[in-house]
Amino acid sequence: MASAKLDVLQKLVAETQELIKYRTNGTVYFEKCAELLERIEVLFNTLKIETLTAEQAEILNLLKSNLAAEEDFAKSSFENRNPAMWKEFLNE
Repeated sequence: MASAKLDVLQKLVAETQELIKYRTNGTVYFEKCAELLERIEVLFNTLKIETLTAEQAEILNLLKSNLAAEEDFAKSSFENRNPAMWKEFLNE
């Protein structure tokens, strides 16, 4: 069972690393992110943190880091495309 969890976590990490390929198309990027987050949520609903091995916890931290990077990209991308944000910059 621990091996299956490890495989699932590793696959999710790989998928977060592949999100960068979809950044040029906002619609596809949004869909890929939504699908991935849905699968992560399903996994977390069945996961007991206290039962994770050290390796699984490390991979979970990598998953968190990758998701945080994608969140940062999505936020900054939105801000760069938002005309109101440009007005604030120009008014400074």
